[in-house]
Amino acid sequence: MSREQRVEVVNGVYHVTQHATGDEILYRDPFDRFFFEGLLGRVVKLYRWDLYAYCQLDNHYHLLLRLRELSLARGMQLLNSRYVQGFNERHDRRGTLVRGRYTSTLVETEGHYLNSIAYIAMNPVGAGLCRRPEDWEWSSYGGRGTLARRPDEFLRDFIDISLA
Repeated sequence: MSREQRVEVVNGVYHVTQHATGDEILYRDPFDRFFFEGLLGRVVKLYRWDLYAYCQLDNHYHLLLRLRELSLARGMQLLNSRYVQGFNERHDRRGTLVRGRYTSTLVETEGHYLNSIAYIAMNPVGAGLCRRPEDWEWSSYGGRGTLARRPDEFLRDFIDISLA
């Protein structure tokens, strides 16, 4: 049985989520989180996504983005495969780290967009990782908020990772 084809829409806004496999965690330490953010920043730039919000938790992450071209599948494949490859090399592990396909939901109304922003910001609070969303360092809402606020500065701070 083949998988259902994903629908991509130019200028579509998507809430995207990717989970770790089983009991795995995606980020063992701050370097993993910085590495992911660096890759995310480069994928956003390469595929010309408009990134409105993101949040890294321990076993999954959320993105809220707009596609300027039909590139979600390619961008997510690159982001996840490069992250898993780097994570596995760094932690001397093998195998799958992310659970199957990412989830993407087309955001079709202003209310849905606002709910998605709130949901992503509040996710670490609901997970018991912080008391207020602005206290969570690994999201666009709180902490550094690097990708949402200073993308060019942010990209210069990271290892040059080839996305050829």
